[in-house]
Amino acid sequence: MAIAYHGSAALFNRFDSSHLLEGDGKFKFGVGAYLTSSYSTAAHYSGVSGSLDKYVYTVEI
Repeated sequence: MAIAYHGSAALFNRFDSSHLLEGDGKFKFGVGAYLTSSYSTAAHYSGVSGSLDKYVYTVEI
């Protein structure tokens, strides 16, 4: 098991594929949920949309 992080301006309690196109609209590596091993990178992306709401989720994979 590994720990990864996901940054978002949205508050949610589970990943839902019906919301994959609601992010910042920049799918550099294709459509999906982007995860990183770096908390600070996830924190950065949580604020990319310009929203005042910023969340970092810890994910076990």
